[in-house]
Amino acid sequence: MLNDRANVEAIDLEYPRTLGIGDDQQVITIRERLEPDIIQTWRVDSGERLIPYDLTTDEDNGPLSAYPNALGIVPYVIVRHEHDGTAWGRNAFARARTSIDRLNALLSHIGVQIHRHVRAKWFIAASGQAPEDIDMGDLSVAYVDTRGTTGSTTIQPLVAPLDLAGAIAQARMQQELVEDMLPELKATAGNFLSGQSGDTVAELRKPAEDRLALARTNYEDGFERACKIAVSYAILLDIVDLGTGTGTREAADAAYRQGREDFRLNDRPLLGAQSSKEQDATTTQPGQAQPNAAQAVDTTPQTQGQPQRTPRQADDTTAQRAARLLDQIGG
Repeated sequence: MLNDRANVEAIDLEYPRTLGIGDDQQVITIRERLEPDIIQTWRVDSGERLIPYDLTTDEDNGPLSAYPNALGIVPYVIVRHEHDGTAWGRNAFARARTSIDRLNALLSHIGVQIHRHVRAKWFIAASGQAPEDIDMGDLSVAYVDTRGTTGSTTIQPLVAPLDLAGAIAQARMQQELVEDMLPELKATAGNFLSGQSGDTVAELRKPAEDRLALARTNYEDGFERACKIAVSYAILLDIVDLGTGTGTREAADAAYRQGREDFRLNDRPLLGAQSSKEQDATTTQPGQAQPNAAQAVDTTPQTQGQPQRTPRQADDTTAQRAARLLDQIGG
């Protein structure tokens, strides 16, 4: 269920938490419930009982095992690779999942068969009593005494024939099917792009860019919503003032409603890896400013009629904070 900020209305999270170090280390299971009016935390014991747990002091029944959510917003954003009407959306490889499963199964089967060939049980048929000792390392041997019968001595492994070349060819065919379903995989692969002209490379990359553009839009939407939640909490905690006041939920709500938390990311190449011809075409000319991570954020005000901020306030605009964050990530 989503609220009017397109964030979840409530969610339960369960995750491990490590306490102590060395021989005293232990791992406990934490369950955390985030709701608009309250945030609660429990420790899950071996009997699946929920015991109130304070994460700030790591103790059962601590004073902050439950506390009011002063902002009234669940600080959790679901980022979907592709929307399909379900809660979590469709992942990046959903279209090729059947072929990927087949490829994984085939490669696993090849690995098992190779292991069986390396550690095969050996069959020996010969005329005479079985020798007391046969040095075959750690391999086992089945011996048959053929005295009284016709036939020559036989020594062979008890495994089915392995067509390794055929199995590899089948795996490569499955891999090609996956690559056809997921053109993103071909966007920077040298075996697809080598020896091609710049125009041909652009054509080959077009399907991948279409898919990546859709995914980027969905990822950036979640990133922007998460940033706005963080800014709202910063206003509530009296850290940031965007002209609507600080320290109250009303001030944070006003900043969001008036668009003062808004920012947008500038256009930039979808594919980081470029061919040499593309790099030549985009090389910065002398005297031209070099792009950096901070330029990915457009700091143009998103609303009109806002009061002028002081220099100190201007340093704390949402866009500039996001730019610094991007610099850290990229650095």
